[in-house]
Amino acid sequence: MPPVTEPGSPAASAAVGPAQAGPTAEPAERDAVLGTPAAAPPHVLVVFGASGDLANRKLLPAIASLAGHGSLPDRFCVVGVARTELDDAGF
Repeated sequence: MPPVTEPGSPAASAAVGPAQAGPTAEPAERDAVLGTPAAAPPHVLVVFGASGDLANRKLLPAIASLAGHGSLPDRFCVVGVARTELDDAGF
């Protein structure tokens, strides 16, 4: 059985240490633990019902806004699936 340590004691702090740095940790500490982030992998968003009202009013404008602000990864694409037949110009 491991020894019991009091919260806040040096032994307890050493037990937690930087290896368990969470999202609230300082960026330098988080990078030291997690390593430098690599380039984001490609992302594909598949929209089922892409010709529908919800996609046209909410989802697609939100994606366009994210793209306009540069908030999407470089390798990001949207694939729309719908029962209604539309070409690229229709979207």
